[in-house]
Amino acid sequence: MDSNEYISWCEKTLHDPGNFIKRELLHGAIGIITEAGELADLIKKMMFTNKVISRDMIIDEVGDGLYYYATILRSIGGTFEEAMNKNVAKLTVRYEKNKGEKDRKAEAEAQSLV
Repeated sequence: MDSNEYISWCEKTLHDPGNFIKRELLHGAIGIITEAGELADLIKKMMFTNKVISRDMIIDEVGDGLYYYATILRSIGGTFEEAMNKNVAKLTVRYEKNKGEKDRKAEAEAQSLV
């Protein structure tokens, strides 16, 4: 199953497919927050109570989060590929900007030592 097929599959779970944009945006956003909390709780238990957390447990929670991201993307006619490409473009600009600032600071420090 590719990501577009997954988004279409998620549509089958909608309660009111005829009128869902605002409702499913909210449903998706709250679902993402809930699943992030469940993932954080697993990690908390691992860190502070030495509970053994399996790879499958983490993947299950990430998959649950993907369901809600797919719900949001479907409600606005978006795709995972579109979101990923936009994210890479944004982070590339941010990384290059930060890299440039770090290089300028390092150069200024090196000059002040001379």
